[in-house]
Amino acid sequence: MSQNRIAKFSRLLEDNGVDCAVVIGTSNVAYLTGFMPIATMERPIIFVQHINSEPTLIVPILELEHAREKSWIKDIRPYYEYKVNIPNSFSSYLDLLESVVNEKVKPSDKLAFDLGNIPATIYLKYASKFSDRPILDCTSIIDELRMIKDDKEIELLKISAKITDKTLDYLINEAVKPGKTELELLADIISYVNYEGAKYFPKAEAGLEGFGCGVIWSGPRSAIPHSAPSTRKIVEGDSIILSVGAKCAGYSAEDERTVFLGKPSEEKIEYFKVAYEAQQKAFEASGPGVRAGDVDSAALNHIRSKGMGKCIKHRTGHGIGLDFHEPPYIREDSDLILKEGMVYSV
Repeated sequence: MSQNRIAKFSRLLEDNGVDCAVVIGTSNVAYLTGFMPIATMERPIIFVQHINSEPTLIVPILELEHAREKSWIKDIRPYYEYKVNIPNSFSSYLDLLESVVNEKVKPSDKLAFDLGNIPATIYLKYASKFSDRPILDCTSIIDELRMIKDDKEIELLKISAKITDKTLDYLINEAVKPGKTELELLADIISYVNYEGAKYFPKAEAGLEGFGCGVIWSGPRSAIPHSAPSTRKIVEGDSIILSVGAKCAGYSAEDERTVFLGKPSEEKIEYFKVAYEAQQKAFEASGPGVRAGDVDSAALNHIRSKGMGKCIKHRTGHGIGLDFHEPPYIREDSDLILKEGMVYSV
C-alpha cells in the first residue's frame, strides 16, 4: 500500500507538470506517509515528494520516534524548537524545508503545495522562502488520489461503520430515556463508541482521539443542523437526532438517525417519510459513471415535489475517509463523475 500510493502520487504529479510537491495538510500527510500524529500549524509535519527521488518527511523532534514507528517513509528529518549543537540540525521547520527543497529541486523544476489545506498566513511564510519560483497547487491531485479507496481503506471504513451501528443500537434501545440531557447522551455516545469499539474490534487501531465521538440534538433544536449538545432534558414527544462518528486507524464513518421518544405526530411522520424516500432516491441514482450533482438532484427534487423545498438546508452527502468531510461532495452543482471505489454519505 505504501509504495503504491507514493508511485501513484508521483505519476499524477508528473502528469500534471509538477516536479516536487510539499504537502502540509494533516490528513494528506497521513495518507501519503502512514503517520497520523497530533499536528498543529505552529509545529507542522511536512511531506516532500520529488518525482525523481525518495520522499522526505519533516517532523518536530518530539515526534521522531513516533514517525519512525508508524511511517513507511525512510528519510525522516527532525527539527528542533531550541538551539542545539548538532551538525546539520535545524531549529526552524522553514529552514529545514528550504534545505530539503533546495536539495531536491532544480531551478527549472515546478514546485507545488497543497494550498487547499493550509491557512494563508502559513502559506505566505512558505512562499517567502521560495519567492524565486512560481508555486503551483497540488490539492486537486491529492484529492483525486484519495477519492478512490483501496481494499485496505474500505476494510477500515467497514470496521468504523460497524462500531457506529453498534453504538446507535445501544443508544436507541437502552440509552435514550426521558429526563436525560443531551450532554448525558453525548457522554453515553463517547463511552460506548470507545469502550465497545475496543471490545468488539480488539485488533483495530484507534487514533489519538480514540474510536470517535458524536453529537445529539433534541426537541426544537433537532431542526438546527450542527448545533452543540446542551443541558436540555429530552421529553416525551421529542424528535431526537443521534449522530455517531467512529474512526478505525484514522478512517471515519458517520451514522445519523432521527428517532422519536413516544408516538410522533402525523406531521412529523410525513416529514420523516419524505426524508426517507429522498434518501432512497439518492441511493437509486448513485453508481459509477453518474454525475455527483445528479445524485443530489434526485434527493432534493423529491423533497421539492412534496412541497417541502423550503425545508432544504444542505446538500445530500459528502465523501468520507481520513476526514469526516472530504471529496467527493454530493451537491447539485458538481459535475464530478462518480467512480468505483469512492465512498460518500447519503
